[in-house]
Amino acid sequence: MLAWLASKPRRKAISVSADATALRQFCYYLRRLPAHVSVPEPLWPRLPYESNFVPYILSKQEVHYLLKLTRKLDRSPFRACLYRALILLLNCTGLRFGEALRLRMRDVDLRARVLFVKTFKGRARWVPFDPSLARELEKHLRARCLYASAHLDDYFVCWSQPPNPADANGRGHFTKALSESRFEARSRPGGTAAV
Repeated sequence: MLAWLASKPRRKAISVSADATALRQFCYYLRRLPAHVSVPEPLWPRLPYESNFVPYILSKQEVHYLLKLTRKLDRSPFRACLYRALILLLNCTGLRFGEALRLRMRDVDLRARVLFVKTFKGRARWVPFDPSLARELEKHLRARCLYASAHLDDYFVCWSQPPNPADANGRGHFTKALSESRFEARSRPGGTAAV
C-alpha cells in the first residue's frame, strides 16, 4: 500500500494524504467484515492534512497592465484578441491554465454564461461567469471564426491554424509572451513564479 502511495513522486503531499486516508478507511472496513482475511495494516506515514499552497492573485493594476500589453501584439491580428480573452478567462473564472486550454467550443455557453470544465483532478464542474466576460468571449469568438474553424469539438483557445489540440505549447506561448512583455511576475512562497 505504501509503495502505491509513493508511486507518483511529483504529487503534492496533501494529495497523497487524501489517498492514504482512503486506504486507511478501506483497512478499517476489511477488519469489520465477519469473515475478514487478516490484512496487516502498515505503519502510516505522518502526512499533512492542510495544503500550504498560496496562490498569487494579480492586482487590478497588473491585470490592466497585461491587457494593455495585448494591444501591442501585432504579429497576427488574432493574437492580441486571443491573449486578451485568455487573460480575462483565467482572471474572471479562476480556471487553471490547463483547464482553459482544454475547453472545447461546446463547453462554452455564452448565452447562459457558463463554462463546463471536464473532469480534472477528479471532478467536472460548471463555472458561471459575468456578462462582461461573455461580451469579451463573444468578441474573441468572432475573431476566431475569421481565423480558424469553430466546430463544437474544436478547442476554444486555439494557437494555430488549423486548430491544434491544446497542449504544453499553449503554456509556452503564453509565458513567452509574458516574458517578451517584460512583465515581472512576483514569486510565490517556495520560489515558483506566478503567471
